[in-house]
Amino acid sequence: MNKKWLIGIISVLLLGVIVIQTTVSFQQRKEMVSLTDNLKQEQVNLKESLANIQSEQEALKSQLQASKETVNALKEDNDMLQKQLDAAQILDEFDLSQLEDMGISSPSEIEQDLINHPEVIPQEGVLGGTMFFTKVVLVNDHWAYAEYEDGHVMGEGLFSYTVDSSDGSIVWGVVSTQMR
Repeated sequence: MNKKWLIGIISVLLLGVIVIQTTVSFQQRKEMVSLTDNLKQEQVNLKESLANIQSEQEALKSQLQASKETVNALKEDNDMLQKQLDAAQILDEFDLSQLEDMGISSPSEIEQDLINHPEVIPQEGVLGGTMFFTKVVLVNDHWAYAEYEDGHVMGEGLFSYTVDSSDGSIVWGVVSTQMR
């Protein structure tokens, strides 16, 4: 009886182990299916997010291109306006006739003369730079506005001029200047 009893206990234990193992295996399989479903759903979500990001990226690329085109158009407009401003003549007919009476045939003669006389600039260059005129505009038959720099600092000023009737030379004076 001992043997039968021992075989019975072992059988019950084996049956218990089989039931437990089957239950655990079933539970693990159920968890695996759940994890797989979760991963599939996460994959779908990530694909949707990626598609949204790619769509936003394309929209931003389009906006960037449109902005670049706008900037280029504005630069062209600015260049055109600067050329018009540079070409604009402040002098009226009276001022031009006054210049002619002084022996000056074109306002550019006076502008060029000031450009050729950077020693008129009252500020000294810095860091080894030398001041020079970058822009000259005649205001009337006595004054010229000019911008100047040395590559490091910039300034602007109002300069007076007179034309020496004896030799036609131009004499320059400083009315007011300031650094920018």
